[in-house]
Amino acid sequence: GYLGAVLSSRPVELYNPWYVLSFAADEEHLLRPYWVNTSSDDLLRRLILQRGFGLNDLMESLLRGETVELVLDENIVLREVDLREDALWSFLWFSGYLKAVRAWLDEHHRVNAALAIPNKEVETVFRRLFLGWFEQGLPSNRDLGRMVDALLGGEVERFQDYLGALLLHNLSYHDPAGRQPEKLYQGFILGLLVHLEPRYEVASNAESGYGRADVLIAPREGGRPGVVMELKVLSPGETVSHALESALAQLETRRYAARLEAGGARPVHQYAVVFDGKRTHVAGPARPSS
Repeated sequence: GYLGAVLSSRPVELYNPWYVLSFAADEEHLLRPYWVNTSSDDLLRRLILQRGFGLNDLMESLLRGETVELVLDENIVLREVDLREDALWSFLWFSGYLKAVRAWLDEHHRVNAALAIPNKEVETVFRRLFLGWFEQGLPSNRDLGRMVDALLGGEVERFQDYLGALLLHNLSYHDPAGRQPEKLYQGFILGLLVHLEPRYEVASNAESGYGRADVLIAPREGGRPGVVMELKVLSPGETVSHALESALAQLETRRYAARLEAGGARPVHQYAVVFDGKRTHVAGPARPSS
């Protein structure tokens, strides 16, 4: 089968004939995404976004040009892709949206592979996908910029208002009560990655202080503000105030801001973000870390 060929052969460089011919026929000879523009991203949008897989840790690593190691399944069927995240990655590999840099059999005779985005053209598909997903909940790029300004400026109430408006619009068709809602909410927050690069690095579940912060926004140059967030989904019977207090206490006791402070971020804004269905609640400490 196809997996056997991957295991037994050396990696080779392949060139898309359609892309090469389209480039040659282009009078301006510009590098355009010729191949990806011939098809729709509707299937990717439904599988990755609407099913709640979102911009998770694995996709974040891929967008940074890194590889992710996963188990591949040669016998997946399309209906399973809707339900299983592991099947989704196999589907993306089979369909050419990911490539296997290397592959090996583990002790259970399962095929493992180090997957990566194959080229810049396919990378534009994913970035365009998440960019559109993030922007569609805001009325304009100007409002998106204002939300980012409020986030980096420590303006808790303004950030809550803009983020709440985005979630309210998008969650009208993304079901937060479905599969692993924490991933869905985190996917929205990590959409900031698209807008803050290359001035900032956005990391999720990153080691800092005495644990792992849900979201870290680290400036690539010292002297710029940094952000650390603790995200929580409101539990049944729990009050919003209790959830916010718990998140703020975790930020304080686990010293999540330590990594940003050591990297020269000034000031560091810490946010507790609680999600209650389509409602968003944000709180911050009395003073940012400086």
